[in-house]
Amino acid sequence: MALACALAAATAASSCRRREPGRDQPAPRCREACAALTAAGCDRDGSRPGDQGSCEAHCRSRRTPGCEPEHDAYLRCVARQRLDCRAGCSAPLCLERGEGLPACVAEHAALERCGAPCAHAGVVTAIDRDAGGSSLRAEAVRAGCAACPAVERRAPPEAPCSAASVCSQVCCDCPGGRARYLARVCSNDRCVGAERACEVLRASGTAPCF
Repeated sequence: MALACALAAATAASSCRRREPGRDQPAPRCREACAALTAAGCDRDGSRPGDQGSCEAHCRSRRTPGCEPEHDAYLRCVARQRLDCRAGCSAPLCLERGEGLPACVAEHAALERCGAPCAHAGVVTAIDRDAGGSSLRAEAVRAGCAACPAVERRAPPEAPCSAASVCSQVCCDCPGGRARYLARVCSNDRCVGAERACEVLRASGTAPCF
């Protein structure tokens, strides 16, 4: 009985591992798409059969959290196509940009729409405003769609400030979306913390949300 239970538990664990989303699926999808691209006969660096491995690595690195269905649909389409060598790009870049793959335009567009809020992580937007007797010095940094990165700890809420860089960062969620951004706000010469900083940036219309 004990052995049977152990075997059943092991089988269930193996089954769970096989079904875990996002772990096993990217490799075969990327492999199939890159095999099709590098077999198209485009005689240029990055697009020959020997470049399939680097194409697959690039493909896996471009996977956006929350966009797995769109990514898989696009890769399935690419795997059925022959790359148009007139596009002039290497296999990884053609795959990323959707170039030379006219039959997959709709799938690539759907993937781009899904991933747009997650793009350009690290881009900084600075705000410096004086109006109606109030001042706002703020900074927003795109954080993509992954988990919140580490924030910089500087001056606490209500500490005096003359610039946003004096204040600590907070991580903010975009309303109704997957994207996040880091914010630090100096409002009327005082550091603003926690959720209030997120609200101030959203109210200013400069929060980097889609």
